[in-house]
Amino acid sequence: MKKITKSLLISATVLLSLAPAATLATGATTAHAEDVYYDKAGHFEGPSINVTYNNDVQVQSGTGMYALTKINASDLGATSISDNQSIGATGYGDNKLYTTREGATYMRTADLTKDTSVQKDTTYYQRVYLKVNGLDTNNALLSMQIPYSPAKITFNGAEMNYTNYANGNGYFIIVRAVSGSDTPGQSSSNFYDIPTKGTVKVTSSTPARLYDEKGNAIGTRALGPNTNWFTDTQRVARDGQVFYRVSTSEYVAEKDAGFIPAAQTNTATSALAD
Repeated sequence: MKKITKSLLISATVLLSLAPAATLATGATTAHAEDVYYDKAGHFEGPSINVTYNNDVQVQSGTGMYALTKINASDLGATSISDNQSIGATGYGDNKLYTTREGATYMRTADLTKDTSVQKDTTYYQRVYLKVNGLDTNNALLSMQIPYSPAKITFNGAEMNYTNYANGNGYFIIVRAVSGSDTPGQSSSNFYDIPTKGTVKVTSSTPARLYDEKGNAIGTRALGPNTNWFTDTQRVARDGQVFYRVSTSEYVAEKDAGFIPAAQTNTATSALAD
């Protein structure tokens, strides 16, 4: 476990430069619309939005790439956090599949699959592009980062991370797991991990409890109040709880620690370790 002594900051310019541009594809789906509003200067002001998506799907064995570009309406949505009202959203999947989640996140050519269709009992990772109707994505990120606005955007209840940055066409980016089955259905996995480079700062006034890989509290381990720790993984539970990895097999809960993305200009050299 490696402690650091300074919080890391990320500039708005860096925030908007981390994800590549994408081209709108056919087959996007639309939910019900609701107004997104801005202040007089044009900054995003609300409402706070939670984007929901199916991060772990099973499809019929043999499903081709083109079919995976079409995102089912039931697999994507956006709601106002304050009143849970539906907001319009569109989304489409990339026509490339990767063998690892990290490969899809960073678009590593070496991790592209050679399969031309989804094989049985095999898991792939796909980039999905999503847009909230009426939301200027770049403006929203800038407004929250500086910040101009108290509004926030979460993904399946978790804070934004590397895979949620905006690209040049105003889309957020997520990565989902896609597996093949002769009897497809939703995965029963209790957690999914997202590569997340940055720092977590303990915000609780008492030591922050640590958890194991299954979300069980570790009775004899804790992080001190107001301390900062490197993290490389965000772990999201099916019930919406979010954890950050701070050692090989130990996690701190989001309710006890705030996440700060790592800027490209970060000069810290220490790596996550026991």
